[in-house]
Amino acid sequence: MKRYFILKIAFYRHSLLSRGGDKMVIAYANYLAKQGHDVALYTNIKNTLFFISPKVKIKKIPFPGKLGTILWALLHRVKADIIVADIIVLAIILSIKHRKKVVYFAQDYDVSYYPDKLRQKIIELIYLIGLKLFKLPCIAVSDTLKEELKPYEKRITVIYNGIDPNVFYPDPDPGLLTQKANRKAILIFGRKDPRKGLDMALKVLSNLTKKIDPQTLEVWVVGSKIVEDILPCKVRNFGYVDENKLRKILSSADVFFYPSRHEGLPLFVLETLACRCPVVTTKAVGMLSNLNGVFASNINDEKALTLDLLNILAQPDKFHNLNNKNLFLTKFNLDKQKRLFEFHLLKMAGLVNE
Repeated sequence: MKRYFILKIAFYRHSLLSRGGDKMVIAYANYLAKQGHDVALYTNIKNTLFFISPKVKIKKIPFPGKLGTILWALLHRVKADIIVADIIVLAIILSIKHRKKVVYFAQDYDVSYYPDKLRQKIIELIYLIGLKLFKLPCIAVSDTLKEELKPYEKRITVIYNGIDPNVFYPDPDPGLLTQKANRKAILIFGRKDPRKGLDMALKVLSNLTKKIDPQTLEVWVVGSKIVEDILPCKVRNFGYVDENKLRKILSSADVFFYPSRHEGLPLFVLETLACRCPVVTTKAVGMLSNLNGVFASNINDEKALTLDLLNILAQPDKFHNLNNKNLFLTKFNLDKQKRLFEFHLLKMAGLVNE
């Protein structure tokens, strides 16, 4: 498709790591640069496994720490037609100097980041300022998240997170299958963020090993390492891995256990299902809780989570043929979401109509 409109686009965020949110920002930045747009990523910390196109300019925020990222946003003028920020505080601060150029890319509800009521109320007030008073354009990654943001603004564009079905598909690793032998492998996400439920995962797994022989289990950990003697069964820490390794791990595990407490639209769950591995999780995954192969209980329901794991481990053959392929070719297809994201930015810049 010939490009008639070229934009200068800046993504502004504190860090670029190896999380789902980082993956989506990098995927959109790479795509936009490939389409001929002038794309820059402003960040304070860059430590990611995800490929960043050489066409994307990396701009280092020179002030240290989160406060430095905020101050730089307040003091520095970004030379761009569109600025994308996925934290509401940064979106508001950037909009002070760049009115009508900033879009808030909501990957989660920022109120959920804070456990105490005072900071939650402060972020709620910031949402009121940003979405109601400043009328920041907003892209949300799920219908569930759109509903959470509705009290502040009803005109929210939904562009789902997506995966590439050419990257995530069933691809068991013979080595992993041989190593686990007759044991069942339960995969967990080792991210020490209370919203992701690692503490609940370890509690439930500890209970599980009292109900079935721990010698028949393995716990696989992707992300931060957990102490191996924290559980009485074998623990295998993979660390943060690239997409090809992750595909093989997901395809070789018997179940992904993810007792999350809050989500926008979790990429990890989509990637797992594309590899035909069942997921035991909570209703925090929102719209994904209705997909084939997802077992979602109430948040923090330790008993229900344990029962779901026991059910899957007792009849693994039942879940070998999980198939949500059409969803990954249509609704959650990354190529489709990239095109929608570009179109929305062009529309925001007044260069295209519906």
